Amino acid sequence: MRYVAFVRNVMVGRQGLGRSLLLSVFAEAGADEPVSYLATGNVSFACAPEAVAGVGAAAQARIANILGRDEEVFVRSLAALRRRVSARPFAAAPWQDAYERCMSFTASDLRYLELPYVTSRKDACLFDRVGTDVYSVTRTIGGRPGSPGKALERLP
Repeated sequence: MRYVAFVRNVMVGRQGLGRSLLLSVFAEAGADEPVSYLATGNVSFACAPEAVAGVGAAAQARIANILGRDEEVFVRSLAALRRRVSARPFAAAPWQDAYERCMSFTASDLRYLELPYVTSRKDACLFDRVGTDVYSVTRTIGGRPGSPGKALERLP
C-alpha cells in the first residue's frame, strides 16, 4: 500500500537534511520505495498497513536526531488522500475567493474547537475537520496572507 508522510517544518536541503538523507531515513525506518517530489519534507513510500505506524515513528525519531529537535511526521494513505480530494471539501468553504485552500494535519482531533473558527485578523478560517485533519481557507489582508498553521498552533 502507498502512503504519504508529511514532515512538519522541514525544507529539504536545510539543516543537514538533504533529499538523499531524507529518503534514507525513511528506508531505514522500513519504508519501501521512498520518493520525495518537493523541497518540503513530503515523502511517499510503500509498506504493509500493519507497519505504517512504526515507519512514521521511526522516521520521526531519526529526523529528530538529525535536526536536534522533534518534528511531527503525519502519515496518510494515498487512497485516503484521494478520497478526501474526491469529496470536494472546499466546495463548502465559507470564502470562495480564498488565497489558499489548506488541509492541515494535527495530533489531536480538536473536537472542542467550534467551527467555523476565524482568526482575529480575519485572514484564515478553519471550517471543517475529518478526524485529525482540518480544512481551511486563507485571505490576504494588508498584503500578508493568513496562516492556518499559526492559528492551529495557538489553540489550546
